[in-house]
Amino acid sequence: MTGVGVVAALPREARAARAGLGRDGAAGWFEVVRSGVGPTRARIAAERLLDAGATLLLSVGVAGALRRELKPGALIVPDEIVTETAAWHPDTGLTAALRAALSGPLAPACGRLLANPTVLATPAEKRLAGERFDCIAVDMESAGVCAAAAAAGCPIAVIRVVADAHSDPIPERLLALLAEGRRASPGLLLRDFWSQPRALIQSARLRYRYRRACRELERALAQCAPVLRERVTSAASIRKIGLP
Repeated sequence: MTGVGVVAALPREARAARAGLGRDGAAGWFEVVRSGVGPTRARIAAERLLDAGATLLLSVGVAGALRRELKPGALIVPDEIVTETAAWHPDTGLTAALRAALSGPLAPACGRLLANPTVLATPAEKRLAGERFDCIAVDMESAGVCAAAAAAGCPIAVIRVVADAHSDPIPERLLALLAEGRRASPGLLLRDFWSQPRALIQSARLRYRYRRACRELERALAQCAPVLRERVTSAASIRKIGLP
């Protein structure tokens, strides 16, 4: 491929990316890879895309809010991705173009995104992480994609949608399901949480918000598709005529 390589952690996020980017019917300019959860898997997926000829990387999916004002369904196009030991800046021009494409009702939040190797499962953990790193949201994969892009000298952008609010706790059993890569279906939630009504309600709420976030991701990527396609098409044309 020569085009946009997209990394998404889970199946529903990958489907949303394919549907959004392919909504206008144009084909052949992007490829979506489902990486699984976490930075190591995300980096492996990004490296696969680079080996296949990707000229631009895109990290997409859901995120957790670290600020009260960031509600479920909110879009994030971050200026910086940080970890405990490293930081990366997405391509400045591309980030600005994506934000312009998302103006209006879908206008994204800007700021720093924390890429954490584990889930921040409690409101206290989210609050402390937001204060310590001065970040507005957290995900688990963007560090891996950024590291692969930096090593290859490839431009990158990040688009995330908030699934869990800063005050949302994540039940332990739901965390285990995510770690196993299993789908939190209504039947599975009822079976696992029938004796824990509070955890059942929390999990059902998070499931609803996750599905909503994926729908918002699809909408956002449909609006961003022309910008991304133009970027890789222009780059391919320059290489074809031999300009530096």
